[in-house]
Amino acid sequence: MKKKIKKELLTEATEIFKGTGWHPVRAKIIALFYTSNQKYFTFQEIIDTLKISKSTASRTLKFLLNLGKIDYIIKEDNKRKRYFYMSTDGSTDLINTWLDALEKQQHFFEKILLLRDDTNEELNQLIQHQVSIFKEVIPLFRDKNKT
Repeated sequence: MKKKIKKELLTEATEIFKGTGWHPVRAKIIALFYTSNQKYFTFQEIIDTLKISKSTASRTLKFLLNLGKIDYIIKEDNKRKRYFYMSTDGSTDLINTWLDALEKQQHFFEKILLLRDDTNEELNQLIQHQVSIFKEVIPLFRDKNKT
């Protein structure tokens, strides 16, 4: 029963991450870390649990490592084996990177609004609405991400 629930949660989390633009395998790996009580996963455990190929796992883990979303340790008893884990520092940094990108978009939209005339008022209102959302939401997320 518990195994079935965990599999359903893994599937649900994967769909959620895919819905935010993550590649399906990246979404699966991140979902695995979020849905499991296990902190460390070997390369083989990730492959076996998610039923993905070695090459796909390797490319995706490298991508997530470079992004700072995951990290790994090497234990003394086996220096050839990596134990991957979700990097909480990397996740915080990633959120800040997304917020920085949103802020740049906000500033860009503000500049654009100064240059636009009233020819397309509907689009102007949409841009203004997005700017107002950014102004409200970005500081809130920055504050919450500090804790």
